Amino acid sequence: PQPAPQPAPQPAPQPAPPPAPQPSAPPLSVPPPLPPAAIMRSVEPPSMRPQGKDASGPVRVLVADDDRVIHDVLAFFLTQSGYLVKSAFNGRQALEMAEVDPPDLLLLDGMMPELNGYEVLERWCQHPVLAKIPVVMLTAQKDAGLRIGTHVGGTVEFLAKPFSPDDLIMRVSRCVGRHG
Repeated sequence: PQPAPQPAPQPAPQPAPPPAPQPSAPPLSVPPPLPPAAIMRSVEPPSMRPQGKDASGPVRVLVADDDRVIHDVLAFFLTQSGYLVKSAFNGRQALEMAEVDPPDLLLLDGMMPELNGYEVLERWCQHPVLAKIPVVMLTAQKDAGLRIGTHVGGTVEFLAKPFSPDDLIMRVSRCVGRHG
């Protein structure tokens, strides 16, 4: 008898090909926050931008705030509205900068180190040059005007926190227009 035929050796099983990609929903993600300019009102064209005292350039605003985030937000909105922004991060620095190169307006936070806003304002109002320059003081205190006294006159406006970008720009524009 003949030996039974041996089955032919089977090739080793090949791994299955990877499954075809299935369409899937995109991963959920949070959209990036809108830039402040997208939230703010439209910016005036260059011909409508505020002009400095001598009308040869933009209005120069000295922003004095020790909180870098708040400072940067203020600077952004002012810049987008055509103002030229200079920065001080404490009261002493604000006075020193203003004495060397007086701005068209001071935007002053009430609570800062190295001379708080009220101390800066008192010195500002006694300075022969700076006293003529308007100030917008940012404050969370509703009675801030009472702390200043009557010697200030119409030079100082108060902007209570929180405030909208439109309120900020309107107040700055009004002060510069009145004293320009």
